[in-house]
Amino acid sequence: MKKIFVPCLLLLLATAACQKRAVTAHEDDVLARVCDIEKSRHGETGGGIVLFGNRAMDEYRRAPGSPRHLVKALGRAEGVCRGALIQLLTVFHFDYLDQRFFRITATWREQDWVFFANALSQTTGPLFERYTLVLLDPERPAAVRKIAVNRLSQFDQAPHEKMLGRLVRAYRDDSQLSHLLLHLDLVALPASTTWFADLFDHANPDVHRDIMLAWSTSERDDKSDLIARYLNHGDPGVRRFAESLTAQLAGQDKLTMRTEVRQIQVTKNGDQTDLNQGFIEAVYQLDLQAMESALDNGAELNSRDNLGTPALILLLNLSSFRAVPKQYTPLVRARGLKIMEQREQALAAAQFLLGLGADVNIATESGETPLYMAAMYGNKVFATLLLNHGADPSLRNSAGFTPLDIARTLENQRMVELLR
Repeated sequence: MKKIFVPCLLLLLATAACQKRAVTAHEDDVLARVCDIEKSRHGETGGGIVLFGNRAMDEYRRAPGSPRHLVKALGRAEGVCRGALIQLLTVFHFDYLDQRFFRITATWREQDWVFFANALSQTTGPLFERYTLVLLDPERPAAVRKIAVNRLSQFDQAPHEKMLGRLVRAYRDDSQLSHLLLHLDLVALPASTTWFADLFDHANPDVHRDIMLAWSTSERDDKSDLIARYLNHGDPGVRRFAESLTAQLAGQDKLTMRTEVRQIQVTKNGDQTDLNQGFIEAVYQLDLQAMESALDNGAELNSRDNLGTPALILLLNLSSFRAVPKQYTPLVRARGLKIMEQREQALAAAQFLLGLGADVNIATESGETPLYMAAMYGNKVFATLLLNHGADPSLRNSAGFTPLDIARTLENQRMVELLR
Protein backbone atom coordinates (compact mmCIF):
# COMPACT_ATOMS: atom_id res chain seq x y z
CA MET A 1 0.00 0.00 0.00
CA LYS A 2 2.84 2.35 0.91
CA LYS A 3 4.50 1.69 -2.45
CA ILE A 4 1.36 2.91 -4.22
CA PHE A 5 0.64 5.90 -1.93
CA VAL A 6 4.01 7.60 -2.20
CA PRO A 7 4.11 7.76 -6.02
CA CYS A 8 0.52 9.01 -6.08
CA LEU A 9 1.34 11.75 -3.57
CA LEU A 10 4.36 12.80 -5.60
CA LEU A 11 2.22 12.88 -8.73
CA LEU A 12 -0.39 15.09 -7.03
CA LEU A 13 2.29 17.47 -5.75
CA ALA A 14 3.88 17.66 -9.19
CA THR A 15 0.49 18.33 -10.79
CA ALA A 16 -0.28 21.08 -8.29
CA ALA A 17 3.13 22.65 -8.89
CA CYS A 18 2.56 22.58 -12.67
CA GLN A 19 -0.86 24.15 -12.24
CA LYS A 20 0.58 26.86 -9.99
CA ARG A 21 3.31 27.62 -12.55
CA ALA A 22 0.67 27.77 -15.29
CA VAL A 23 -1.46 30.20 -13.27
CA THR A 24 1.59 32.32 -12.47
CA ALA A 25 2.64 32.38 -16.11
CA HIS A 26 -0.89 33.40 -17.14
CA GLU A 27 -0.98 36.21 -14.56
CA ASP A 28 2.46 37.39 -15.64
CA ASP A 29 1.24 37.45 -19.24
CA VAL A 30 -1.85 39.54 -18.34
CA LEU A 31 0.22 42.04 -16.36
CA ALA A 32 2.78 42.25 -19.15
CA ARG A 33 0.01 43.12 -21.61
CA VAL A 34 -1.32 45.77 -19.22
CA CYS A 35 2.14 47.32 -18.96
CA ASP A 36 2.67 47.18 -22.73
CA ILE A 37 -0.65 48.97 -23.32
CA GLU A 38 0.31 51.81 -20.97
CA LYS A 39 3.88 52.05 -22.27
CA SER A 40 2.50 52.48 -25.78
CA ARG A 41 0.38 55.40 -24.52
CA HIS A 42 2.85 57.11 -22.21
CA GLY A 43 6.32 55.78 -22.96
CA GLU A 44 8.49 53.84 -20.53
CA THR A 45 8.41 56.35 -17.68
CA GLY A 46 5.24 58.34 -18.29
CA GLY A 47 6.42 61.26 -16.17
CA GLY A 48 4.24 63.52 -14.04
CA ILE A 49 0.67 62.47 -13.39
CA VAL A 50 -0.09 59.65 -15.81
CA LEU A 51 -3.70 59.23 -16.94
CA PHE A 52 -4.28 55.50 -17.31
CA GLY A 53 -6.74 54.32 -19.91
CA ASN A 54 -9.65 51.89 -20.01
CA ARG A 55 -7.94 49.36 -22.31
CA ALA A 56 -5.51 48.29 -19.60
CA MET A 57 -8.31 48.08 -17.06
CA ASP A 58 -10.44 45.97 -19.39
CA GLU A 59 -7.50 43.67 -20.11
CA TYR A 60 -7.13 42.89 -16.42
CA ARG A 61 -10.89 42.77 -15.81
CA ARG A 62 -11.22 39.89 -18.27
CA ALA A 63 -8.73 37.76 -16.33
CA PRO A 64 -8.04 39.25 -12.89
CA GLY A 65 -5.24 37.65 -10.93
CA SER A 66 -4.47 37.35 -7.25
CA PRO A 67 -3.60 40.51 -5.33
CA ARG A 68 -0.57 38.75 -3.82
CA HIS A 69 0.85 38.12 -7.28
CA LEU A 70 0.13 41.74 -8.23
CA VAL A 71 2.08 43.01 -5.21
CA LYS A 72 4.97 40.68 -6.08
CA ALA A 73 5.00 41.96 -9.67
CA LEU A 74 4.91 45.54 -8.38
CA GLY A 75 8.18 44.90 -6.56
CA ARG A 76 9.89 44.31 -9.92
CA ALA A 77 8.10 46.94 -12.04
CA GLU A 78 9.46 50.35 -12.97
CA GLY A 79 8.19 53.55 -14.58
CA VAL A 80 4.71 53.69 -16.03
CA CYS A 81 4.29 49.96 -15.41
CA ARG A 82 4.40 50.60 -11.65
CA GLY A 83 1.62 53.11 -12.01
CA ALA A 84 -0.54 50.68 -13.98
CA LEU A 85 -0.06 47.94 -11.37
CA ILE A 86 -0.79 50.32 -8.48
CA GLN A 87 -4.00 51.30 -10.24
CA LEU A 88 -5.02 47.64 -10.67
CA LEU A 89 -4.27 46.95 -7.02
CA THR A 90 -6.30 49.96 -5.89
CA VAL A 91 -9.30 49.46 -8.16
CA PHE A 92 -9.64 45.66 -8.08
CA HIS A 93 -8.10 44.65 -4.75
CA PHE A 94 -8.61 47.61 -2.42
CA ASP A 95 -9.62 45.44 0.56
CA TYR A 96 -6.35 43.51 0.27
CA LEU A 97 -4.38 46.74 -0.04
CA ASP A 98 -6.23 48.16 2.96
CA GLN A 99 -5.32 45.19 5.16
CA ARG A 100 -1.62 45.40 4.28
CA PHE A 101 -1.35 49.07 3.38
CA PHE A 102 1.67 50.14 5.45
CA ARG A 103 3.59 46.98 4.64
CA ILE A 104 2.95 47.28 0.89
CA THR A 105 3.69 51.01 0.76
CA ALA A 106 6.76 50.94 3.04
CA THR A 107 9.16 51.23 0.08
CA TRP A 108 7.02 53.44 -2.18
CA ARG A 109 8.67 56.44 -3.80
CA GLU A 110 7.08 59.84 -4.39
CA GLN A 111 5.84 58.95 -7.87
CA ASP A 112 4.20 55.78 -6.49
CA TRP A 113 2.16 57.91 -4.11
CA VAL A 114 1.11 60.13 -7.03
CA PHE A 115 0.03 56.99 -8.93
CA PHE A 116 -1.99 55.84 -5.91
CA ALA A 117 -3.59 59.25 -5.37
CA ASN A 118 -4.86 59.26 -8.95
CA ALA A 119 -5.99 55.63 -8.80
CA LEU A 120 -7.97 56.50 -5.67
CA SER A 121 -10.23 58.73 -7.78
CA GLN A 122 -11.74 55.58 -9.34
CA THR A 123 -12.98 54.32 -5.97
CA THR A 124 -15.83 55.37 -3.70
CA GLY A 125 -17.10 54.79 -0.19
CA PRO A 126 -15.41 54.65 3.22
CA LEU A 127 -12.03 53.52 1.85
CA PHE A 128 -11.96 56.49 -0.53
CA GLU A 129 -12.66 58.85 2.36
CA ARG A 130 -10.19 57.20 4.73
CA TYR A 131 -7.32 57.19 2.27
CA THR A 132 -7.99 60.72 1.08
CA LEU A 133 -7.24 61.72 4.68
CA VAL A 134 -4.23 59.37 4.80
CA LEU A 135 -2.82 61.15 1.76
CA LEU A 136 -3.21 64.49 3.53
CA ASP A 137 -0.66 63.51 6.16
CA PRO A 138 2.03 66.23 6.23
CA GLU A 139 4.65 63.54 5.65
CA ARG A 140 3.24 62.77 2.18
CA PRO A 141 4.78 64.44 -0.91
CA ALA A 142 3.37 67.90 -1.68
CA ALA A 143 2.03 66.81 -5.10
CA VAL A 144 0.07 63.98 -3.45
CA ARG A 145 -1.42 66.22 -0.76
CA LYS A 146 -2.48 68.71 -3.41
CA ILE A 147 -4.47 65.99 -5.20
CA ALA A 148 -5.99 64.78 -1.93
CA VAL A 149 -7.11 68.26 -0.84
CA ASN A 150 -9.12 68.62 -4.04
CA ARG A 151 -11.00 65.43 -3.13
CA LEU A 152 -12.34 66.76 0.17
CA SER A 153 -15.38 68.27 -1.55
CA GLN A 154 -16.39 64.83 -2.87
CA PHE A 155 -17.65 63.47 0.47
CA ASP A 156 -19.25 64.55 3.73
CA GLN A 157 -16.53 66.02 5.93
CA ALA A 158 -18.60 66.08 9.13
CA PRO A 159 -17.69 62.52 10.29
CA HIS A 160 -14.01 63.43 9.89
CA GLU A 161 -14.09 66.71 11.83
CA LYS A 162 -11.53 65.64 14.46
CA MET A 163 -9.08 64.39 11.85
CA LEU A 164 -9.45 67.56 9.78
CA GLY A 165 -8.88 69.64 12.90
CA ARG A 166 -5.65 67.78 13.59
CA LEU A 167 -4.59 68.35 9.98
CA VAL A 168 -5.23 72.11 10.17
CA ARG A 169 -3.06 72.29 13.28
CA ALA A 170 -0.37 70.11 11.69
CA TYR A 171 -0.38 72.33 8.58
CA ARG A 172 0.08 75.56 10.57
CA ASP A 173 3.56 76.18 9.16
CA ASP A 174 3.08 74.13 6.00
CA SER A 175 3.01 75.79 2.58
CA GLN A 176 -0.26 74.00 1.75
CA LEU A 177 -2.20 75.40 4.71
CA SER A 178 -4.10 77.89 2.51
CA HIS A 179 -4.99 75.19 -0.01
CA LEU A 180 -6.46 73.06 2.79
CA LEU A 181 -8.43 75.91 4.36
CA LEU A 182 -10.13 76.80 1.07
CA HIS A 183 -11.44 73.22 0.66
CA LEU A 184 -13.06 72.81 4.06
CA ASP A 185 -16.85 72.61 4.34
CA LEU A 186 -17.26 75.23 7.04
CA VAL A 187 -20.99 74.58 7.47
CA ALA A 188 -20.42 70.88 8.19
CA LEU A 189 -17.46 71.65 10.47
CA PRO A 190 -18.62 73.91 13.33
CA ALA A 191 -15.30 73.41 15.15
CA SER A 192 -13.55 75.18 12.27
CA THR A 193 -14.33 78.49 13.98
CA THR A 194 -11.90 77.50 16.72
CA TRP A 195 -9.29 76.23 14.26
CA PHE A 196 -9.29 79.53 12.39
CA ALA A 197 -9.26 81.57 15.58
CA ASP A 198 -6.07 79.72 16.57
CA LEU A 199 -4.50 81.01 13.35
CA PHE A 200 -5.31 84.68 14.03
CA ASP A 201 -1.73 85.40 15.10
CA HIS A 202 -0.20 83.66 12.09
CA ALA A 203 2.74 85.62 10.66
CA ASN A 204 1.77 85.11 7.01
CA PRO A 205 -0.84 87.67 5.83
CA ASP A 206 -1.74 85.38 2.90
CA VAL A 207 -3.11 82.87 5.40
CA HIS A 208 -5.49 85.49 6.82
CA ARG A 209 -6.62 86.44 3.34
CA ASP A 210 -7.39 82.80 2.54
CA ILE A 211 -9.22 82.34 5.84
CA MET A 212 -11.45 85.27 4.94
CA LEU A 213 -12.00 83.91 1.45
CA ALA A 214 -12.96 80.55 2.92
CA TRP A 215 -15.53 82.23 5.15
CA SER A 216 -16.87 84.54 2.44
CA THR A 217 -17.48 81.70 -0.05
CA SER A 218 -19.14 79.43 2.53
CA GLU A 219 -22.81 79.09 3.48
CA ARG A 220 -22.11 80.15 7.06
CA ASP A 221 -24.63 82.70 8.32
CA ASP A 222 -22.04 84.31 10.59
CA LYS A 223 -19.44 84.88 7.86
CA SER A 224 -19.66 88.68 8.09
CA ASP A 225 -19.07 88.61 11.86
CA LEU A 226 -16.11 86.25 11.44
CA ILE A 227 -14.52 88.46 8.77
CA ALA A 228 -15.20 91.57 10.86
CA ARG A 229 -12.61 90.47 13.43
CA TYR A 230 -9.96 91.19 10.78
CA LEU A 231 -11.06 94.82 10.45
CA ASN A 232 -8.84 95.52 13.47
CA HIS A 233 -5.94 93.29 12.46
CA GLY A 234 -2.43 94.61 12.90
CA ASP A 235 -1.50 94.18 9.24
CA PRO A 236 -2.82 97.05 7.04
CA GLY A 237 -3.08 94.77 4.00
CA VAL A 238 -5.18 92.27 5.95
CA ARG A 239 -7.45 95.08 7.15
CA ARG A 240 -7.94 96.37 3.59
CA PHE A 241 -8.81 92.89 2.36
CA ALA A 242 -11.34 92.48 5.17
CA GLU A 243 -12.90 95.83 4.23
CA SER A 244 -13.08 94.79 0.57
CA LEU A 245 -14.78 91.47 1.35
CA THR A 246 -17.18 93.13 3.80
CA ALA A 247 -18.23 95.56 1.07
CA GLN A 248 -18.62 92.77 -1.50
CA LEU A 249 -20.75 90.70 0.89
CA ALA A 250 -23.20 93.55 1.44
CA GLY A 251 -26.49 92.35 0.00
CA GLN A 252 -25.09 88.91 -0.97
CA ASP A 253 -25.48 85.55 0.74
CA LYS A 254 -21.93 84.59 -0.20
CA LEU A 255 -19.20 85.20 -2.75
CA THR A 256 -18.54 82.57 -5.36
CA MET A 257 -15.32 81.26 -6.86
CA ARG A 258 -17.10 79.00 -9.33
CA THR A 259 -18.54 79.77 -12.71
CA GLU A 260 -22.26 80.31 -12.53
CA VAL A 261 -24.27 78.20 -14.97
CA ARG A 262 -26.18 80.37 -17.38
CA GLN A 263 -28.46 78.92 -20.03
CA ILE A 264 -28.31 80.65 -23.41
CA GLN A 265 -31.38 80.30 -25.57
CA VAL A 266 -30.58 78.79 -28.95
CA THR A 267 -33.14 79.42 -31.67
CA LYS A 268 -33.40 77.34 -34.83
CA ASN A 269 -34.25 80.00 -37.41
CA GLY A 270 -30.72 80.62 -38.62
CA ASP A 271 -30.19 83.81 -36.62
CA GLN A 272 -26.98 85.00 -34.98
CA THR A 273 -27.36 82.80 -31.88
CA ASP A 274 -27.71 79.69 -34.01
CA LEU A 275 -24.54 80.64 -35.90
CA ASN A 276 -22.72 81.09 -32.62
CA GLN A 277 -23.69 77.62 -31.49
CA GLY A 278 -22.45 76.18 -34.77
CA PHE A 279 -19.14 77.90 -34.07
CA ILE A 280 -19.10 76.46 -30.53
CA GLU A 281 -19.66 72.95 -31.88
CA ALA A 282 -16.68 73.44 -34.19
CA VAL A 283 -14.63 74.57 -31.17
CA TYR A 284 -15.51 71.38 -29.26
CA GLN A 285 -14.55 69.38 -32.35
CA LEU A 286 -11.28 71.34 -32.68
CA ASP A 287 -12.14 71.80 -36.35
CA LEU A 288 -10.31 74.95 -37.49
CA GLN A 289 -11.89 74.91 -40.94
CA ALA A 290 -15.41 74.69 -39.51
CA MET A 291 -14.60 77.43 -36.99
CA GLU A 292 -13.37 79.73 -39.75
CA SER A 293 -16.42 78.97 -41.89
CA ALA A 294 -18.80 79.79 -39.00
CA LEU A 295 -16.99 83.08 -38.37
CA ASP A 296 -17.12 83.95 -42.08
CA ASN A 297 -20.88 83.40 -41.97
CA GLY A 298 -21.32 85.82 -39.07
CA ALA A 299 -20.65 83.90 -35.86
CA GLU A 300 -19.20 85.97 -33.02
CA LEU A 301 -15.54 85.46 -32.15
CA ASN A 302 -16.28 85.60 -28.42
CA SER A 303 -19.23 83.19 -28.46
CA ARG A 304 -20.13 81.12 -25.41
CA ASP A 305 -21.52 77.60 -25.16
CA ASN A 306 -24.93 76.80 -23.66
CA LEU A 307 -23.47 76.93 -20.15
CA GLY A 308 -22.04 80.42 -20.68
CA THR A 309 -18.39 79.39 -21.07
CA PRO A 310 -16.43 81.49 -23.61
CA ALA A 311 -14.83 79.72 -26.58
CA LEU A 312 -11.32 80.64 -25.43
CA ILE A 313 -11.88 78.98 -22.05
CA LEU A 314 -13.41 75.94 -23.79
CA LEU A 315 -10.14 75.52 -25.67
CA LEU A 316 -8.21 75.88 -22.41
CA ASN A 317 -10.43 73.17 -20.89
CA LEU A 318 -9.74 70.87 -23.83
CA SER A 319 -6.03 71.61 -23.65
CA SER A 320 -6.07 70.79 -19.92
CA PHE A 321 -8.28 67.67 -20.34
CA ARG A 322 -11.10 69.04 -18.18
CA ALA A 323 -14.53 67.43 -18.09
CA VAL A 324 -16.88 68.31 -20.97
CA PRO A 325 -20.61 69.02 -20.45
CA LYS A 326 -22.71 65.98 -21.37
CA GLN A 327 -24.47 67.68 -24.27
CA TYR A 328 -21.10 68.28 -25.97
CA THR A 329 -19.45 64.97 -25.08
CA PRO A 330 -20.42 63.24 -28.38
CA LEU A 331 -18.64 65.99 -30.33
CA VAL A 332 -15.44 65.45 -28.36
CA ARG A 333 -15.59 61.67 -28.60
CA ALA A 334 -16.15 61.82 -32.34
CA ARG A 335 -12.70 63.36 -32.79
CA GLY A 336 -10.93 60.29 -31.48
CA LEU A 337 -7.76 62.30 -30.76
CA LYS A 338 -4.93 61.06 -28.60
CA ILE A 339 -4.03 63.09 -25.52
CA MET A 340 -1.12 65.02 -27.01
CA GLU A 341 -3.01 65.61 -30.26
CA GLN A 342 -5.91 67.15 -28.34
CA ARG A 343 -3.57 69.41 -26.36
CA GLU A 344 -1.73 70.60 -29.47
CA GLN A 345 -4.87 71.18 -31.54
CA ALA A 346 -6.60 73.06 -28.72
CA LEU A 347 -3.55 75.31 -28.39
CA ALA A 348 -3.47 75.88 -32.17
CA ALA A 349 -7.18 76.77 -32.17
CA ALA A 350 -6.60 79.27 -29.33
CA GLN A 351 -3.76 80.87 -31.30
CA PHE A 352 -6.12 81.10 -34.26
CA LEU A 353 -8.83 82.90 -32.24
CA LEU A 354 -6.38 85.25 -30.51
CA GLY A 355 -4.81 86.06 -33.87
CA LEU A 356 -8.24 87.13 -35.11
CA GLY A 357 -8.68 89.43 -32.11
CA ALA A 358 -10.57 87.29 -29.56
CA ASP A 359 -10.92 88.97 -26.17
CA VAL A 360 -7.97 87.59 -24.19
CA ASN A 361 -9.49 88.82 -20.91
CA ILE A 362 -13.03 87.53 -21.52
CA ALA A 363 -14.46 86.32 -18.21
CA THR A 364 -17.03 83.94 -16.82
CA GLU A 365 -19.93 85.40 -14.89
CA SER A 366 -17.97 85.04 -11.66
CA GLY A 367 -14.98 86.86 -13.10
CA GLU A 368 -12.56 84.07 -14.01
CA THR A 369 -10.48 85.04 -17.05
CA PRO A 370 -8.73 82.50 -19.30
CA LEU A 371 -5.45 83.39 -17.55
CA TYR A 372 -7.00 82.74 -14.14
CA MET A 373 -8.28 79.35 -15.30
CA ALA A 374 -4.90 78.48 -16.86
CA ALA A 375 -3.24 79.28 -13.54
CA MET A 376 -5.76 77.13 -11.69
CA TYR A 377 -5.19 74.20 -14.07
CA GLY A 378 -1.41 74.67 -14.02
CA ASN A 379 -1.35 74.97 -17.83
CA LYS A 380 1.83 77.02 -18.27
CA VAL A 381 1.93 76.72 -22.07
CA PHE A 382 -1.59 78.13 -22.44
CA ALA A 383 -0.87 80.83 -19.84
CA THR A 384 2.23 81.88 -21.78
CA LEU A 385 0.18 82.14 -24.97
CA LEU A 386 -2.39 84.34 -23.21
CA LEU A 387 0.29 86.61 -21.71
CA ASN A 388 1.93 86.98 -25.11
CA HIS A 389 -1.42 88.26 -26.44
CA GLY A 390 -1.83 90.82 -23.66
CA ALA A 391 -3.70 88.96 -20.90
CA ASP A 392 -3.94 91.09 -17.76
CA PRO A 393 -2.62 89.16 -14.71
CA SER A 394 -3.98 91.75 -12.27
CA LEU A 395 -7.68 91.09 -12.98
CA ARG A 396 -9.58 89.60 -10.04
CA ASN A 397 -12.56 87.26 -9.95
CA SER A 398 -15.64 87.99 -7.84
CA ALA A 399 -13.95 86.48 -4.77
CA GLY A 400 -10.94 88.81 -5.09
CA PHE A 401 -8.47 86.26 -6.49
CA THR A 402 -5.95 87.13 -9.22
CA PRO A 403 -4.25 84.44 -11.36
CA LEU A 404 -1.13 84.91 -9.22
CA ASP A 405 -3.19 84.34 -6.06
CA ILE A 406 -4.54 80.99 -7.25
CA ALA A 407 -1.11 79.88 -8.51
CA ARG A 408 0.42 80.70 -5.13
CA THR A 409 -2.41 78.96 -3.26
CA LEU A 410 -1.88 75.82 -5.36
CA GLU A 411 1.89 76.06 -4.80
CA ASN A 412 2.68 76.05 -8.51
CA GLN A 413 6.03 77.82 -8.33
CA ARG A 414 6.62 77.75 -12.09
CA MET A 415 3.27 79.45 -12.66
CA VAL A 416 3.98 81.96 -9.89
CA GLU A 417 7.27 82.91 -11.55
CA LEU A 418 5.54 83.27 -14.91
CA LEU A 419 2.82 85.57 -13.56
CA ARG A 420 5.01 87.83 -11.42
